[in-house]
Amino acid sequence: MTDVRTTDHGPIGVDLLRDFIAWVVIHDAVADQVCELLYAHLGAGDDADPAVAAVGVRELLTATLAAATPEDWQAISDQLVANACDVLEAHRPVADREQELADSRRAKLEEALGVHVTETFVLTDEAWQAFCAALDRPPRVNPAIVSLFRKELPRQDAPATEARMVALCDCTGEQLERGEHCDSPECPNREEPTR
Repeated sequence: MTDVRTTDHGPIGVDLLRDFIAWVVIHDAVADQVCELLYAHLGAGDDADPAVAAVGVRELLTATLAAATPEDWQAISDQLVANACDVLEAHRPVADREQELADSRRAKLEEALGVHVTETFVLTDEAWQAFCAALDRPPRVNPAIVSLFRKELPRQDAPATEARMVALCDCTGEQLERGEHCDSPECPNREEPTR
C-alpha cells in the first residue's frame, strides 16, 4: 500500500505529494531561490546537513504562498471556474448548444420587434439548403416597387385624399410596364377622363 499524508481535505499519496512539491520548486516564482539554497547546501561540503536544505525549501514555499492575497486566490479561483465551464461546455451535446443559441436569437428578435414568437418551425436539410440558396440569390426587380419609388410623393400640404390614393392603389408591375392601371377608381395612374 502507498504511504499517504493526511490533510484537512483528506488523504494524499506521498508520491503524488512529492511530485507536486517537485513541480512547484522548479516554477519561475521560486526556482532561483531554490537553486541558491541548494548551492549553499552543496558548498558546505561534508558538513552539509540535508535537513537544513529541506527546511529552507519548505520555508521558501511557505513564505511564497503566504505572500498571496485574497485577491490572488480569488483570481486563481475565477480562472479555474472559467476553465471548468469551458470544459463542460465543450462536452455538452451539440443539440443543447444549438437550442440555446436559437433561443438567444429568438429572444433578441422578439425584443427588437416588440413581439413574442410562439411558434417554431424546423426545416429539413434540403429545405434549409434551398432557403439559404434563396437568400444568396440577387434580388429580383419588382417593377411595382420600382414604379412606387419613382413616383413623386404627395406634398406635405396636399389634401389627405391624394396620400390615400397612393396607399389604395393595387397596380402591379406588369400593368405599369404596359401603361395600364388597376381597377381602383382612386388609382393615381389612371388618366382622368377629359370633360
